[in-house]
Amino acid sequence: MWGCAFWITFSFVAVLIRAVQWDENFEFAQAMTGIVPYDDGHPLRQYTLAAYNLQFYSSAFILKSNDDPVFLYGFRSLLFNLSTVLPVFMLGAWTSLRTWVGHAAVLFILMGTHLEFDGVYPQFVWPGMFSNGHIGMGYVLIFAGALAAGHLRSAGLLLVLMPAIHLGQMPTAGLLAVCYAVRCMVQADFEPLKNAVRWFCVGVGFCLLFYVAQQQFVLPPVTEGAYYSESNVDSVWQGRISSGRDIHRSFSTGNIHLVTAATLIISLGGLWSLRRRESLLEAAWLWLSVYAHCVILIVYSIMALHSLILYGVSL
Repeated sequence: MWGCAFWITFSFVAVLIRAVQWDENFEFAQAMTGIVPYDDGHPLRQYTLAAYNLQFYSSAFILKSNDDPVFLYGFRSLLFNLSTVLPVFMLGAWTSLRTWVGHAAVLFILMGTHLEFDGVYPQFVWPGMFSNGHIGMGYVLIFAGALAAGHLRSAGLLLVLMPAIHLGQMPTAGLLAVCYAVRCMVQADFEPLKNAVRWFCVGVGFCLLFYVAQQQFVLPPVTEGAYYSESNVDSVWQGRISSGRDIHRSFSTGNIHLVTAATLIISLGGLWSLRRRESLLEAAWLWLSVYAHCVILIVYSIMALHSLILYGVSL
């Protein structure tokens, strides 16, 4: 608890000393609120209002309440920092049962040590303007850590809120949750599921309320005018994929593949070692290893599928 309090305080102080960072959500909020007069048919206004994304809508609400961009920048910068330090601290502490390991892990990530492995979508080190994916990644890491550490009520709530935070993280989180639920059912141990389901239902209620509210602002699709075209968009899509600019889907190059393989070997080796010693850390290590395998399976499957489509291979 005190470790979390320390890194939360650190994040506040870092923003106050370093000053705020321009954030992509400021531009989104401008389009959503009409502070910058985008036409209703403009793709940015259409996209941001249609997105089921609490990060977008909270930014728009803040900007509407306080038109000083520094306030919104400060809020997003704080979330950016928290998404860097808190998940890493919690994972380090939970998987070792030693607080100092969590602190050491945060120091390594703040130095950007992990960036040397050429990850295409890593946890970034603040300041950075692209905060949505970074915050989503930090959020899902806290969920995975909570589940691995046995904090199932928190894990259930975090899981159901995830689509509103970052929908792209939901497939791996959902697959991890399914694996956990299947194991509980095979072992006829339903008590953990009961604890998680209660808070899961609370989250469902919030998500439904947010969905109903968000749908009031969604604009009808464009059917005519400057922003409408009946042309085939396949060439545009293939051009973006083939250029390698779409880091979300294009097949990665570089030593990230070696690091991925090393991650699998380390996770399995660590699990084997802990099992031999009958360590209390075995369960936490097991579920973080399952999460790592889920991520790798889904990411590589998506990249492979898009590569097949790009090069015209019939599926």
